[in-house]
Amino acid sequence: MAAPNSMAAPNSMAAQNNLAAPNSTVLVTGGAGYVGAGLVPRLLARGHRVKVLDLYLYGDRVLAAVADDPNLEQIRGDIRDRAVVAQALAGCDAVIHLACI
Repeated sequence: MAAPNSMAAPNSMAAQNNLAAPNSTVLVTGGAGYVGAGLVPRLLARGHRVKVLDLYLYGDRVLAAVADDPNLEQIRGDIRDRAVVAQALAGCDAVIHLACI
């Protein structure tokens, strides 16, 4: 059953299939944290479009090595803000939740 505001997570099997296909759009919450800083460049190298939603508590330069990649969209925001999350989810095929881990 979908969440009341249509922000339900995608079916896990469908999400796995989407990540296997290049050119999918992946939202990485917490993508500028310790794990995300390693994962985001790998997703980009595999041909994915990546949206990072993060507070950037460790600074703006965490993803400096890939900041100019046209397939990267960096969104400064808080996952507790439903409007920001809804906007970030638009057009995404999969979500990797790394925020607050």
